[in-house]
Amino acid sequence: MVYRRPPPVETWGYGLLFICLVCSCAAFGVCLYPLMKRNFFTYVITWMIGLAVGSLSGIALFQLIPQAFELGDTTAEEIGRYIHKSLVIILAFYVFFLAERLLKLGLQRRDSKRKLRSSPSEITTQENLECGPVPPSGMATDVPPDDASQLPRKEQDEVEFAQENPSLAPIKSENSEALPSGGHIHGLPGQPMQTKAWLILAGDSIVDGLSIGAAFSFSTLQGISIAVACLCEELPHELGDLAILLHSGLSLKRAILYNTCSGLPCFAGFIAGVFLGELAGASSWIFAVTSGMFFYISFINILPEMPANIEAAGKVSFKQGCLMLAVQTFGLLVGIVLMYILARFTGEIQLDS
Repeated sequence: MVYRRPPPVETWGYGLLFICLVCSCAAFGVCLYPLMKRNFFTYVITWMIGLAVGSLSGIALFQLIPQAFELGDTTAEEIGRYIHKSLVIILAFYVFFLAERLLKLGLQRRDSKRKLRSSPSEITTQENLECGPVPPSGMATDVPPDDASQLPRKEQDEVEFAQENPSLAPIKSENSEALPSGGHIHGLPGQPMQTKAWLILAGDSIVDGLSIGAAFSFSTLQGISIAVACLCEELPHELGDLAILLHSGLSLKRAILYNTCSGLPCFAGFIAGVFLGELAGASSWIFAVTSGMFFYISFINILPEMPANIEAAGKVSFKQGCLMLAVQTFGLLVGIVLMYILARFTGEIQLDS
C-alpha cells in the first residue's frame, strides 16, 4: 500500500484545527463545570475514562505500531489482516478484564451476604472487640469516632468508597460543590502546583503535538485518528485538572488560565512534528515513542483506577458495582470501535487513491 503525503496547506490547515480542538478541552471543561456537582456526572467521568483507555490503546495498536515498523508498503489485504488480529488481541485483553471484574464482584457480594447472615451476638461481639470496651451506663458516648470502622454501615461504605476511589469520589470545595479529582495533576488538595506537575503537563502536551504533527505530515486521515484519540484522553484529564486547581484555592479564571496554558506546548510539538515528519525515517521513530506513551497512559496511568473504582462501588451495593462496570465497558468499546473504524477507513481511502 502506497501512502500519498498531503500538500502543506492540508497538513497545516487540518493539523492546526485539531490542535486547537485538543487545547480547547480546558475551555470545554468550564462549560461542564456546573454539572460537576450532579451525581450522574460521576458516571459521565467513568465513561470518559473508559473511552480514553479504549481509544489510546486502540490507536496505538491499530495505527501507530504499523507505522513505527513502516508497514505502509504492504498490501491492503495484509494491513486488513493485521487490523483484524489487533482487534482480536485488544478485545481478548478486555474480555479477561471484564471476566475478572465480574468474578470479584460476585465474590464481594457473597462475602457481604455472609456477613449479613451472621447472628446478632456474633456481630455485637465483633464490634466490641474492634471498638473496645463498652463504656458504663451514664458516661458520655457521643464522642465522634476517629476511624471509619466505628461509623454506621452506610457512612462507613461512603468513607471507604472515597478512600479507595479517589478519581471518582467527590471533593468538597469551599463552596461545597462536588468536583471530580482525576487528572494529570496528582497531589494533595489545598496544595499549590509543584514544578514537577508543570513539567509533566508540558511534556505530555509536547508529545501529543509531536505525534499529531508527524501524523498529519504523513496522512490527513491518520492525523485525524490520532487527534481524536488525544481528544478522548485529554477531556477527562482536563476536567480533573480543573477540579484540582479550583480545590487548591485558585479562582475559576486563574484555573482556566493555568489549564489553558498547560496545552500551549502542544503547538510547539505540532510544529516540530510536521518538520520532523518530512525527514526520511523520523516519523516512524515518533510513532514508536507515541505508541509507547499511549500504552503507558492507558494501561499504567488510567486502567489501574478502573478496577479500584468498581470494587469500591461494589462495597456500597452490588447493583452500583455492576453499573460502574457497565459504564466503563461501554466507554472501552466505544473507544476501540471508533479507532478500528478510523483505521479501516484510512486504509480504504488510501487504497482508492
